[in-house]
Amino acid sequence: MADMNATITCVSRNRVAEQEETVIANEIINIYDVLFCPMTGCGLHKIGEARRKGWKTVANVLNWFVLLVLSLFQIL
Repeated sequence: MADMNATITCVSRNRVAEQEETVIANEIINIYDVLFCPMTGCGLHKIGEARRKGWKTVANVLNWFVLLVLSLFQIL
């Protein structure tokens, strides 16, 4: 029985990892220009700040997703 539980946990974790990758990839695609494209404007400080905010957004989306998954596992 222990092997069965280990297999279920392993499969569930792999599935969650794939979903995490999909969520983070979609978020990066949504704000790709901010994160990677060259920016012109009136200063490196503003460009750096824009990129920092972009990566923070990606991290927040991923954190939200992980918390959602963890709360679902606690319910089940």
